[in-house]
Amino acid sequence: MSNPTRKYQASKAQLINTIPIGKIRIVNPRTRSKKTFAGIVESIATIGLKRPITVCETERGFDLICGQGRIEAFQALGETHIPAIVVKAPEVDRYLMSLIENLARRKHSNRDLLNAVQVLSDRGYTNNQIGQKTGLDPTYIASILILLRGGEDRLIGAVEQGWLPLSIATEIARSSETDVQLAMMEAYETGVLKGEQLLKVRRLIMRRKT
Repeated sequence: MSNPTRKYQASKAQLINTIPIGKIRIVNPRTRSKKTFAGIVESIATIGLKRPITVCETERGFDLICGQGRIEAFQALGETHIPAIVVKAPEVDRYLMSLIENLARRKHSNRDLLNAVQVLSDRGYTNNQIGQKTGLDPTYIASILILLRGGEDRLIGAVEQGWLPLSIATEIARSSETDVQLAMMEAYETGVLKGEQLLKVRRLIMRRKT
């Protein structure tokens, strides 16, 4: 078998370095099917690495931005080093770059992006700053953070599915049981919630309470 580290294609404008796989930290690990992984291994073993991975150099080594499957395939082929494009970026931007790469390459729910919102908020970023980095509206961010910090997975799921308005979900999360019932009636009377929708919300509230 030819050495896959000697075969790769890259833009001449990008500097490629061969780095130790053992020094790479995978920031946002993800799983893939065995069939998909086998295809990556076979491709690299046959024609080599078409595109180097992308990493950011840190004090401890390197943080992976793009290329987990290629790294794992190299390891399966017995390789200890891999061609990489090394970029510079602050830690929070490395996290987001890795996250966006993952979101772009697979079917996903918005929960991955919401988790990133919470990480940014916990690190001191304002809602406006988070909005600039993620493309989300600051008002939406403020409301969703209430749900995230309250562990309101059911409410978040209903919002993601599109049948529960975020404003109602936030109201449920912040209100007492009596206030929630009043909010539901007001939402129904104003047309925010329709008949079947109201029943679904009531069932959701009961499951949440249990």
